Amino acid sequence: MKKSLLLWSVLLSAGMAAAQTTGGSKAPARPAAKPATKPASRPASKPATAAVQGPLLKNLADSAGYALGVDVASSLKSQKMEAINRPLITKGLNDVLAGKPSLIDENECFLILNNYATLCMQPEGYKPTAPKAGTAAAKAFLKNLPDSAGYALGVNIGTSLKLQDMTSVNHNLIQKGLDDLLGGKQVLLSPQDSYSILSRYAQKMAQEKAVAVIADGEAFLAENKKRAEVKTTASGLQYEILKEGTGIKPTAQDTFVVHYRGTRIDGFEFDASYRRNEPLIYPMSAVIAGWTEGLQLMPVGSKYKFYIPYQLGYGLRGAPPDIPGGAALIFEIELLDVKKNPNQ
Repeated sequence: MKKSLLLWSVLLSAGMAAAQTTGGSKAPARPAAKPATKPASRPASKPATAAVQGPLLKNLADSAGYALGVDVASSLKSQKMEAINRPLITKGLNDVLAGKPSLIDENECFLILNNYATLCMQPEGYKPTAPKAGTAAAKAFLKNLPDSAGYALGVNIGTSLKLQDMTSVNHNLIQKGLDDLLGGKQVLLSPQDSYSILSRYAQKMAQEKAVAVIADGEAFLAENKKRAEVKTTASGLQYEILKEGTGIKPTAQDTFVVHYRGTRIDGFEFDASYRRNEPLIYPMSAVIAGWTEGLQLMPVGSKYKFYIPYQLGYGLRGAPPDIPGGAALIFEIELLDVKKNPNQ
């Protein structure tokens, strides 16, 4: 069974926001790690599903809005959260997208939703409780837990849409999708179609945002390859040898030990093992394609500089917030050791 696309990402983003305010050290990012999903491919100009056409759903933004409502409603229903205040979902969403102050602190939204979901799943049902004292505006709107949970969900949906550059979705049709499914009406899109349309819409938005970034990267790489010290492989990976080692070369099945520094083409350093005073030890199979290919060129003891096209890096999705979709990247890598696969 497919997990709900938006509600999952909404709750995840809320959890990330909460974690960032709890204090303590944040686990270092691994910018070379392979993306969890395949980079978005260039979508078709029109939705493939015939159901998106009609008097109400005239374009992909309309279809995505309605699909989002159905997708969220499907998740709410599966978690027995149908009693959530649906109009307040829309208010929370619109407040965020309009840049208005939120009635609930963003970092509390995940906790409220988690509490509400837990209570709704209890065999004996739940007893809504009044929200904690807050602003006068919050008290006027949020009388009980279903109210607070509705608004919190709207805030997190809005935040998720902003993070994913999906704010052009038709906001009015989100409410209709919610009301149709939870109200037992005939839905214009099935939950399965909704998931597919949301994926397609997210891909389209990622592609549009990445156009300028891709152009900048391609121009940089075209100029960079003219330098005599830069070599280019068949895949488009560019590299220069800063120091040539004499040890063994890793294979795609091995584990590597490296120090590295990663930057964008504008010079912004998004990560470096040197800053942590700790080398990275990682399987060759678990990193981006540019690393997997490039490391196999290096004998132990070498230091290379790699210029990685977006297709061999993080694709159209990028690795927000520091690596935008479509970004060409630069890595200086020092290969310290290779741990051979014992099964080779």
